[in-house]
Amino acid sequence: MKVSIFKKIFGILIIIVGIIGLFLPIIQGLLLIGIGLLLMGVKKEQIKGWVRKLKF
Repeated sequence: MKVSIFKKIFGILIIIVGIIGLFLPIIQGLLLIGIGLLLMGVKKEQIKGWVRKLKF
């Protein structure tokens, strides 16, 4: 249980660094966002749903 909470918190931190990395040329933002999503256990279907909601 504690490992799962640690992975989610670490995933969120990596996603935040990835978002910052989208604006900085040194950090690979998309790569870090992808790794963060994998650590959080987000499934491909969930991401597709989020993208559909963002599209108008």
